[in-house]
Parts: sequence; C-alpha cells; structure tokens
Amino acid sequence: MVGINFEDWEQRKLGELCFIGDIDHRMPKSVSVGIPYVMTGDFIGNNDIDFDNAKLISEKDYERFSQKIKPEEGNILFARYASVGTVRYVESKRKFLISYSCAILKPNKDVNGKYVFYYLQTGVAQQRIEMEINTGSQRNIGIDSLKNNIVISVPKINEQLKIVAFLTKLDDTIALHQDKLEKLNQLRNGYLQIIFPQKDEKTPHLRFANFSSDWEKRKLEDLATFSKGSGYTKSDLVEEGTPIILYGRLYTKYQTIIEHVDTFVKMKEKSVLSEGDEVIVPSSGESSEDIARASVVATADILLGGDLNIIKTISDINSTFLALNISNGKQQKELSKKAQGKSVVHLRNSDLKKIDLTYPVVEVQIQIGNFFKQLDHTITLQHNKTEKLKQLKKFYLQKLFV
Repeated sequence: MVGINFEDWEQRKLGELCFIGDIDHRMPKSVSVGIPYVMTGDFIGNNDIDFDNAKLISEKDYERFSQKIKPEEGNILFARYASVGTVRYVESKRKFLISYSCAILKPNKDVNGKYVFYYLQTGVAQQRIEMEINTGSQRNIGIDSLKNNIVISVPKINEQLKIVAFLTKLDDTIALHQDKLEKLNQLRNGYLQIIFPQKDEKTPHLRFANFSSDWEKRKLEDLATFSKGSGYTKSDLVEEGTPIILYGRLYTKYQTIIEHVDTFVKMKEKSVLSEGDEVIVPSSGESSEDIARASVVATADILLGGDLNIIKTISDINSTFLALNISNGKQQKELSKKAQGKSVVHLRNSDLKKIDLTYPVVEVQIQIGNFFKQLDHTITLQHNKTEKLKQLKKFYLQKLFV
C-alpha cells in the first residue's frame, strides 16, 4: 500500500500547476489522409483514444489551429463540453489535434502530469468541476474556471510518483481483463456467424458431428405463441417484493439466459408471471439495434413487465436456440428495419411473427444452446472480474488523495 504523509499536502489551483488552453475555435475541414482531429466522442476505454476512426485534417490546418497550444506526450486532455470532466492522459508522441471542446493541460515542474490526471477523476474533484459547469443549451466549463476555481491537493513529488505507480499498475491490470473480455465477445460474435446459416444459405459453415441435413425454414408464427408483459415501469420498483424483468434490462445488461433478477415490485392483479423457458424481446427502446435482441427467462415466477414481447415455443424449437437466432446477424438486422419510431422505437409481436426462422433438428438446437450457455458463462465471469477491478480503482481514488 502507498504510504502517505498528509501533513505534506498542499492545496493548489490547477492554473498554478498547469498551463491550460484550447485550440482555435473553428472547425477544420476533413481530408481523406492527414492528421487525427480528436473529439470527446473518440475517447474510448479506460484511457484510450480512437485515432483510427477520428476525423483527419490537413498538415496546413494542423499548424494553423495549433499555434496557441497543441497536445503532446505527458499532457492531460480535459473535456469542457458534453461529458464535462472526462480526462485522458497523452502517453504517445503521436501528432494529433484535440477539438476546442477540450482543454489541454500542460503540467509544470511542480507536479507529475499523471498525478493530475488521476486526481481529476476523484469524487472530490468531479464534485468541484460539477459546481463550475455553466448550464444552458450545452453544459460546459470555461478555461478561467479551470485555472482559478479547481483546486487540487498535492503532496511532495516522490509521494505523487508512488500514487501514480500504484494506480498505473491497477489500470494495466484492468486493461488486461478488459482486453480478455473484448476478445471473448469477438469470439462469441464469430461463432454466431459460422454456427448459424447466413443469408440465403440452408446450412451453417460449422457443423456438429453426425448432423449433415439442411436446416428447415418456417415463419415463427407457425412455431410459437405470442403474448405481452404486464404494465409495470421503473416508478413501481421497490427494495423488496416480487422479482420483475423490465424491458430496459434487456438492452442495458444484455444476456441470453436470465436466471436471477435484482429488481422488485409489489405485484398487482392480472400480472404476467414466467413459467420458465419464455423468450422475451423488448417492444420499446432507445434504438432499433437495442431492442432487436432476445433473452430466455429460465426460471418460473418472475414478473414479465410492460413493453415485453413474450414468445412461447412449441416442442420443435428450443427456446435458447430461438433467442440466439433472433439476436444473430440477419435476424437482428431484419427486426431492426421493422422497428418504428423516433425518440423511442417500437417492435411488435406482429413483427416477430413474420420472422423466417431457419432451424435444424432439436438435438442440434440443444447443442448450439449449450455451447453458447457455456461461452456466455465464461464471458459473465470475465465481465464480473473487470467490473470488480473498476470498483476497486474507484475505492482507491477516494482513499489515496486528500
């Protein structure tokens, strides 16, 4: 554990420790080949920047727009608009420009740049930043406010370096686990492409042993019954009561098999309870891509809330297989096109009924379902490990700083 002598810490204005500025307040033209022009939307991961998909600008515009200040290795990028207070530490010598929606912080000799980067992520710093935000058509924070009104606690430089080394090691561990999680998700997506037939195909690219026959194709309405969930919303949630699935869970925390639910309501009359093995698909959501996904309710006596399409399969169709099929490439794309709406999109049972379901014999469906159950279990374990590490980092960010 890092040893800290609190008596050595000073309160310093951010402007006393860093030169703070932003680039010319104009938007340069895009070019096909050039220098990355990064915006806050290009901030990804823990401390990454998506240079590959960033806008590109000419060398001439780079020189013109960065005469006052430009990002360099060891600087901190601070989002002044939209996601105000989000920070990135520049760890490469790569030439790029950051939009004027961000401030560039250049630490002086009195402070370690990465120490400032970590301090600005603490709860106390974020609370202070929130107090300085100008509200209006768009939330923002001014350069003068950053310089004069954001105060950070600073120990001696050797103590800063100890804190930085500790948190950097923790960040590296998080990055490794995040990378494992992303690779597992990529592996899952890859298997979905080869285990299910693609458009206009009758067989998949990857077959299970001893099963070589073509897959059948029928309308889903011939293979299942359809119903709707009962009318509950987030305002009905209580700390203890009957477990319930609300549509938001399905696109904010997507999973194929739902066995445990951590949201509860006081049950009303004429509510819909699961019997086990129902396939549920959101009927409303924020985007067509979000709601064109299915999950299986594996246990009985869970309330199925409003805005849920409920599908009960007949004996020829395995429910886990069906959920995976609906959420797979061509089916998801087909349903996404059917989803209607602007701020909220809708998907109806009538849309689900028209799905052209391609399926093998039940034995193969069960093998496919079991294969993805095991893979999803592995992904869930890796996700939980990653989240625990992120929570551990939040804990240390509160405890390591004054």
